[in-house]
Amino acid sequence: MTEIKKYISPLTGKPCKSKPTKILSEIKRHSENSQDYRKQLRCWREQNPNYSSTYKKEHREKNRLPNKKYQKLYPEKIKSHVLSRKIPLKSHCEKCNTTENLQKHHPDYSKPLEVITLCRKCHIEAHYLG
Repeated sequence: MTEIKKYISPLTGKPCKSKPTKILSEIKRHSENSQDYRKQLRCWREQNPNYSSTYKKEHREKNRLPNKKYQKLYPEKIKSHVLSRKIPLKSHCEKCNTTENLQKHHPDYSKPLEVITLCRKCHIEAHYLG
């Protein structure tokens, strides 16, 4: 019987069930067991805590391009989102009356201050089912 060698995470001190890989790209994303992938990734992140911040610094301009493109394509959406930040959420969803996972929804971006409060489920339905 093969014994699984446990590796200790430097941050948590807890054992990782799978051996962490040295290079992020070596972690198999579509493995047979998604929990195994998550454990490998978590262990790798714990052993490389500065990777995310250094990657963001090194690729700052590349990561900003999609955001700039979105701003150019949809200026009315950006304006509506900025103006509606000060409008508080209501205590419940206006469609199903639930109080969990509340979000703001703009039925019409040309009227940026007209915002309704919807739960996540109703918000998705409003966008995809009309």
